Amino acid sequence: MACGGGQGGEGGEGGGERGSGGTEQGWRHTATLAPNRGVIELRGVDTLKLLQGLVTNNVFPLGVQGDGGVSSLYTLFLTAQGRALYDTFLYRA
Repeated sequence: MACGGGQGGEGGEGGGERGSGGTEQGWRHTATLAPNRGVIELRGVDTLKLLQGLVTNNVFPLGVQGDGGVSSLYTLFLTAQGRALYDTFLYRA
C-alpha cells in the first residue's frame, strides 16, 4: 500500500486525463508526484489495522478485492488530539 501526502491540504494531486487510447469511456489515469508530496510504502498483515487508527476514513475497503473494495482513498492523518496533520491519498498496490 502506498501513501502520498502533503501538509495541511496543500495542492498537488494526480488525476484523470481525458484522451484517446484510454479506458472504454475515453479516460486514462495518470499520476504525478508534486514537489510538496512524498511516497511511503507500507507492507505487512497489520497495515490496514495501523492506518485505521491514524486516519479519518475507514481504510478496510482497500483490503477488499472486487465488488465492495476500492483501489484508492483520500484521507487525513490526525494528531493524538484528533487534529488534521497531513492529507494523503492511499493506494492499494
